[in-house]
Amino acid sequence: MQGKAKETDTTAELDNHGLMNLQQQIMSQQNTELDQLEQSVVTTKHVALQINEETTLHNRLLDELDGDVETTGNRLRVVQQKLKLIMGRSGSCKLYLLIGLLLLLLMLMIVLGFKLAVYFVKL
Repeated sequence: MQGKAKETDTTAELDNHGLMNLQQQIMSQQNTELDQLEQSVVTTKHVALQINEETTLHNRLLDELDGDVETTGNRLRVVQQKLKLIMGRSGSCKLYLLIGLLLLLLMLMIVLGFKLAVYFVKL
């Protein structure tokens, strides 16, 4: 149950025509405020849509970056395996080269020793 509307200081001095004008003025002010509120809501909607587009773009870029990092990581692992293999081979290659050089030096010493022995025998 609603009771009778109470008079305010503003409405107490107004007649029916004045009350109608006041009501229209208040409604006009409310319409202006609602238009401003609507504009704020529309602006907020546009900002939210732009944020959504940016977020979607950034997520896509991050997914691409993740894929690129994964691909690069896989390539790096393959290169590391190849490097280990090459290093293992080069270590044994160095050993074989050293053995070959020592054999060559030994043969050179034997030949020189034999020639020196022949030279001293002839003297």
